[in-house]
Amino acid sequence: MQICTLIVEKDLQDIILVGHSYGGFVITGVADRMPERIRLLVYLDSGIPDPGQSLVDALNMVYSKEDYAAAVPDPNPPYAEKLHYDPKRIEGIKKIYIRCMKSEFIDVTRIAKEKVDAAKEGWTYFELPSSHVPMADLPEEFYKLMLEIAKL
Repeated sequence: MQICTLIVEKDLQDIILVGHSYGGFVITGVADRMPERIRLLVYLDSGIPDPGQSLVDALNMVYSKEDYAAAVPDPNPPYAEKLHYDPKRIEGIKKIYIRCMKSEFIDVTRIAKEKVDAAKEGWTYFELPSSHVPMADLPEEFYKLMLEIAKL
């Protein structure tokens, strides 16, 4: 994984990883491999993967066959690759979820919100009145929130 290689090569510590959309799967995998280097995981309008789940699996939970073709990216790797990780390895890492309330993936993020609510501990939740791309829709509000999160 290129991100893990970069972290090791640069000897990075106390990292805040932000995963937007599919990036939620990526940051989960990185945190599983090197939890001691990660301070905070920020899931930005993304899925929160279950162990052994791919993005395609997560989207299949939400979309019908008719809607699937329009909503699901090309089902080739990396989207179809299952993420295998141990939740216990990342449970001590603080986690943030930012849900974009005008996102075209609001049904997917509803499931993520349910996971955050069920966990109760270890998570902080925020909402933004934006599309799936808050850095374009609400850049000032988004970056202000990111700076606040960095202080946590």
